[in-house]
Amino acid sequence: MDLDSLRALVAVADAGSLLGGAERLGLARSTLRRRLDELEVLAGVPLLHRGAQGAALTAAGELLVSRGRGLLVESSALLSAVRSSGGEASGLLRLAVPVGMPPHVMTLLYGTLREAHPLLSVELRISEAPMEELSEGIDGALVLGQRPNEGPWITRVLGQAREGLFGAASLLDRLGAPQTEADLDRFDLLIWRSPTFDPRRLPTRDGALLNVHPNLISADIHTLRQLALEGQGLAYIPSGNFPDPGFPDDTLRPVLPDRLGRDCAIRVVVPEALARAPKVRAWQQSVLDLFSES
Repeated sequence: MDLDSLRALVAVADAGSLLGGAERLGLARSTLRRRLDELEVLAGVPLLHRGAQGAALTAAGELLVSRGRGLLVESSALLSAVRSSGGEASGLLRLAVPVGMPPHVMTLLYGTLREAHPLLSVELRISEAPMEELSEGIDGALVLGQRPNEGPWITRVLGQAREGLFGAASLLDRLGAPQTEADLDRFDLLIWRSPTFDPRRLPTRDGALLNVHPNLISADIHTLRQLALEGQGLAYIPSGNFPDPGFPDDTLRPVLPDRLGRDCAIRVVVPEALARAPKVRAWQQSVLDLFSES
């Protein structure tokens, strides 16, 4: 099977149209259409329903895309592993991290990596869905909260971040810390858009859900944290053990910690075919060292 044709089908499936798929791949629509036609001839069945409203996968197309994503990841990882098969970590390391990863954490991670492996350079992608980047030639991803689906990759849990409501000490001292869920109505609520729950229904410690009315929803954890530090509201976010530069350690206080929140796993994910590549092993070790010290 031609991987370029398979990549074209996946791009159209993700974009919902031939035009969108062509733009994602930087191809002319005629080139994309030719690759799709060739793939359908090879498959012997239609793979797409094409219409004025866009393009949708047939049942056969859905099957091919679901299996094909893993094939694309493996092929990309295999080529990268061959290129970096030398003993020293070097070359370009492509990484994906969640939106809102605190800049001071990324500074520590990058500094640790570069100090130990000066021959490495880094391409960093900030993504709301780091796992999806693995099919685009990424060497590794940090994933927050979401359990990766089964696939051709290796996953390791680095630790746990505690999700919960947090508020600035100045705000809580001025308005009074909430003692019940009803007290939350007195505050603006700044809610993280997690990949695993509805931001209007917060998880509770007993496994239930609490309906809330957010004033702000965002996937950017750092922005929400900064707003909470400045007293703009209560932020529901995952909170690691990295202090905020310029703020005393007790600036943010947990709100209703025995009632709201849950533990959120921090995972490192790499393509299985790349797991033994020197640059990927170097990055994994740097991440492990950083989180073990936090």
